Amino acid sequence: MQKDVFNCPPVTAIEIRQFLGIIFMSVYYYSNAGSYWGKYGFDDIRQTMTVNRFEKITSVIHFNDNAQHKQVGHPNHMIVFIK
Repeated sequence: MQKDVFNCPPVTAIEIRQFLGIIFMSVYYYSNAGSYWGKYGFDDIRQTMTVNRFEKITSVIHFNDNAQHKQVGHPNHMIVFIK
């Protein structure tokens, strides 16, 4: 269950597309997400969405079906990290 779900303003379909586009840009590796907006980052990303908005969406977005969640120790349990 995601924390603080109601602390995020509504997200539009366009913002989700922009968010996913930024995720796809992560093929260019930086040590942290904020670097994509930094001095040596990408203008296209900076012009698409602010780093604060990206981090807010990242903090509340959830791609897991909790009904299908396997407990730690179960043979099919898997943890996926997005950095």
